[in-house]
Amino acid sequence: MIGIILFASGSWAAVASQVGASQAQAAPAADLTDIQKRIQQARLASVTSGDPAALAAIAADLRAAAPARTGQRAYYLPYWLAYAEYLHANALLRAGHKAEAAAVLREAYDRLAGIPSPDAESHALLSLVAGSRIVAASPEQMGEAIGQARDALERAIEAGPANIRVLYARALADYTTPKEYGGSRAAEKFLRTALDQPPEPPRALRPSWGRDDCAALLVRVLRAGDRESEAATLLSRSLAEYPESAPLRAMAK
Repeated sequence: MIGIILFASGSWAAVASQVGASQAQAAPAADLTDIQKRIQQARLASVTSGDPAALAAIAADLRAAAPARTGQRAYYLPYWLAYAEYLHANALLRAGHKAEAAAVLREAYDRLAGIPSPDAESHALLSLVAGSRIVAASPEQMGEAIGQARDALERAIEAGPANIRVLYARALADYTTPKEYGGSRAAEKFLRTALDQPPEPPRALRPSWGRDDCAALLVRVLRAGDRESEAATLLSRSLAEYPESAPLRAMAK
């Protein structure tokens, strides 16, 4: 399970504002132009067709792109590549390709762990990648993956407790942690906090994904609690807002 023992109960201190919030937003290079939109389109194609090829293609293109040691490209190229790899690996896991998914997640984890000027965004994604590694890991590797996911989530919470992607990572960790290990208690609270925030404006490179992921996970939480009417209302409303959302389309199947 993705979130086994990812965090202990208790409060987390909020520290300084995210490093990345102050990064300059020059026009992205061609390989990063509309990158978030292109990844989400590939994600939708993967969900509707059951074939992760579109996500694999974007990841391959980004791996072949020229790296950078400084500037916004040094942060955003590995970030968006790791995000594409995370989604690709999860598609592979759904298709039963555990070993291939584990290799992709290992690359994504190492890539994010070395990102310059890590912030709430990179820590949140790192915790999600490590969480998926728990599913793909061998029994011998599971303990390491659990610790990595827990540590990354703790850093994300410290760096940006109100960040939507941090709240999503917290909710997913709680939802997938068994009750006997302290989970399945706070996911709904985190998700509603995220969804109560105003939509984020579109930005050239900084992430704005996650609201539809939060809505889709909240539908799962409500269904798990036998609150089907609430779940159906939320799903209908969310699909009207995000008709091309891969996670919401998956919940509607």
